[in-house]
Amino acid sequence: MWLQHGEFRHFRNYPHLELDWAPHKNIFLGENAAGKTNILEAIYFLSHGRSHRTRHDRELIQWHQGVTKIELLGQSHHHGGSLSLEAQLALSPENSLKTVFKLNGNPVKSRSEVVGKIPTVTFFLSDLLIIRGAPEDRRSALDRSLVQYDPVHFKRMNAYNRVRQQKSQLLKNPPYAIDPDVLESLNQQLVATGAALMMARMTYLQQIETFAQPRYHELSQGRENLTLSYQPCFHQSFDVLSLEILQQSLYEAIRNVQSDELRRGQVLVGPHRDDVQFFLDAHDACLYGSQGQQRSIVLAFKLAEIQVLKHRLQDETTILLLDDVMAELDPTRQHQLLLNLDPRMQVFLTTTHLDSGLKWFIDQADSANIFEVSQGHVVREQTDLMSVIHAKSDER
Repeated sequence: MWLQHGEFRHFRNYPHLELDWAPHKNIFLGENAAGKTNILEAIYFLSHGRSHRTRHDRELIQWHQGVTKIELLGQSHHHGGSLSLEAQLALSPENSLKTVFKLNGNPVKSRSEVVGKIPTVTFFLSDLLIIRGAPEDRRSALDRSLVQYDPVHFKRMNAYNRVRQQKSQLLKNPPYAIDPDVLESLNQQLVATGAALMMARMTYLQQIETFAQPRYHELSQGRENLTLSYQPCFHQSFDVLSLEILQQSLYEAIRNVQSDELRRGQVLVGPHRDDVQFFLDAHDACLYGSQGQQRSIVLAFKLAEIQVLKHRLQDETTILLLDDVMAELDPTRQHQLLLNLDPRMQVFLTTTHLDSGLKWFIDQADSANIFEVSQGHVVREQTDLMSVIHAKSDER
């Protein structure tokens, strides 16, 4: 799948914007806060069914407007057909929001039905902070990646979260007012949905590790070995991993903390409290890794995402969203990132300037568009591509 065309109406800072994209490289050039990231956010929104920057869809609507429309048109290499994805967000007179997604012009019942239709790998500035962030950041990063590889994972997350919210609501009552049978029923549902979610995460992380290890080995010039580990909140290691073992372990962990859950009124055990750990030669990289080592780990992780998704898509094109990360990577890591990208990938990249690394990257492309972005206006350069590159480089 590659994206041919995008149209945005009253989205963020764009009153109306239509863009035709190159099959391989699309570079958005402009100052900070010009609106470059908004374009990538629109693609992300239709790829993931939600924004990566806000949990509230209404924030996507342009200020003083009541309706937003995002539409993307794509082409499938493998299946030989076109695809249209659309999202319409509308505020009612009572200020309630309705979000409608459409697939090939037809409304869908749930946003989960559009997830993964445009498979993307993302590399944003926030990703560079994953290792030093909280467990929630690492879980979210893993889930965001996994839904692109396996869109069913979106339903797994929703199923688990619904049960967890129901149990949380029940635990707000005084312990004496809680029906033990109702609590046990919710625990059983939590085990079924939670173990399925954990199993999917663990299996996917193993695939990521397979590809991330050699990438990190190259980045570190063989100085350390990288391993990834999924850490359940009940801190149990598994010699043999199976869904049945996970269900049994999760149920036992829930029973062990049930008195604490009743006393505190919180769901204390489940995949919403799990973590992902990164080790360099058995040392926790979150605690002991240098900034350079941590950035190499994130880069290796992202390159592994690309490889795993490419393996699933086979002949299909992988879409990569790169948002202002190049300025945060040193020249060695920049080169490793660009060198490991399949030239057939469709890349959407934002930057404040074109340096020598990006100049080389664009020069390798069979097709490339450079867009100038400035406060709600986007203009595609019409002049000779290499002249633009050299001109922008000379401005620095």
